[in-house]
Amino acid sequence: VRRRTILPDASAMSRHRFPLLCLTACLGIVLLGTSAEAATTLTYTNGQNNTNAYNADDSGAPYTFTIASGSATQSGTVTGGTGFTKTGAGTLTLGGTFDNSALTATVSAGTLVLGKTSTSSVHALGGSGTSLTINNGGTAQFGGTGGDQIFNWASVAVNSGGILDMNGRSEAFDGLGGCGTVPNNPSGTSFL
Repeated sequence: VRRRTILPDASAMSRHRFPLLCLTACLGIVLLGTSAEAATTLTYTNGQNNTNAYNADDSGAPYTFTIASGSATQSGTVTGGTGFTKTGAGTLTLGGTFDNSALTATVSAGTLVLGKTSTSSVHALGGSGTSLTINNGGTAQFGGTGGDQIFNWASVAVNSGGILDMNGRSEAFDGLGGCGTVPNNPSGTSFL
């Protein structure tokens, strides 16, 4: 079993691979293979700005981004259709100026702020299909600039108990489904 741990700044990211290596000394047989990948977890600390880039497809399983309390920022790019799940009661902001190409997210706890300096080619979530899923206990909030945090051909699912906070911003995407809540805090005019 091989385990590799990467410590970006004050965070800890563990990536597990389980190579199958079977040696039979008598017969001189070597069988090589790789089992299914384990999920990769990146743990943030309050006040952290992580500038490292990650490709969610590298792990073969969805990433888990967690922050127990406080707030942190992921300003390095995160790409890949495998996506990530946001856990922990804290707030994680997807910031920076580079596109998170093909990225999808599920918010299961706490708050995920979509806070890129966005343009028509720079998005916090760049995946097509359902790019953002918000589950019971999770909140996604629009932030940043540019009004293009989610790729235009993507859809958003706000499940029961989930919250999509417009935060006074306007945003365009392909579809909105589910039976969660879509408030506009602070109140103001937003276009969806």
